[in-house]
Amino acid sequence: MRILAVATVIGLLVTPHWAAAQGKKPQTGTPEAPTSGTVTRQESEAQAAERRKAEELAKARQRRVDRLSRSICSGC
Repeated sequence: MRILAVATVIGLLVTPHWAAAQGKKPQTGTPEAPTSGTVTRQESEAQAAERRKAEELAKARQRRVDRLSRSICSGC
């Protein structure tokens, strides 16, 4: 029974790597450039605003986690 369990686990560990390797194309020397063209100033400003908002949310989450971890852990 244990042999069957070990074989199943090994099979599950190996299969995703094998399956993912089937769809890969060979690497070329040069990376592909995006074909979307240039970014306008308005798009750039919108992206910068979204990035700032995401950074502020991440900082707020980190502050909450830090505050919570201080209340749980009293030190060693």
